[in-house]
Amino acid sequence: MFNPMEHMMQLKGKDYLQVQWRLVWFREDHPDWVINTDCVTCDAEHAIFKATISDENGMQKSAGHGSESKKDFADFLEKAETKAVGRALAMLGYGTQFAADELDEGERIVDSPVSRKPEQPKPIEAKPAKSMKGLMEKAMLAYGMDQAKERFDMLLNRAGCTKTTMTEEMYDQIDNWITEDLKKGAA
Repeated sequence: MFNPMEHMMQLKGKDYLQVQWRLVWFREDHPDWVINTDCVTCDAEHAIFKATISDENGMQKSAGHGSESKKDFADFLEKAETKAVGRALAMLGYGTQFAADELDEGERIVDSPVSRKPEQPKPIEAKPAKSMKGLMEKAMLAYGMDQAKERFDMLLNRAGCTKTTMTEEMYDQIDNWITEDLKKGAA
């Protein structure tokens, strides 16, 4: 079974799963599905590609566009195609949690935002059963002393929190992920 955590890299200080590994993961799950790419626009300086993912019956399941320019990459044509495939895979959930800036809208919101005051998560209280120390000790059992901190930091990032902003729900999710990894290691 494909484990994305084994293929993570750091990009701009964030965990990132490269498109090549998203493809491996996707192919393992859907060997009969098809990824088609089409060049939407291409000239000597710029290229735009569209990638479409369809199931074994030809039903479109996802699509994504990617654009690149010669000023950024000499192989801008290939990069635009790869970006389109990566975005189509992300729309299916392959690597979305690791997509770095691929799906980040930044300052420019692309849909209709709703004005709403976000509820602030309540950090967990230091209870013996739910202590950071206990969670870290469990991570050491699952990943070994050498990799525990790095893997624990990846799980925090995956949960979208830090040690100080972790909620009870996030704590439980991270605890479940570590438990799953412990079970895999014991299998």
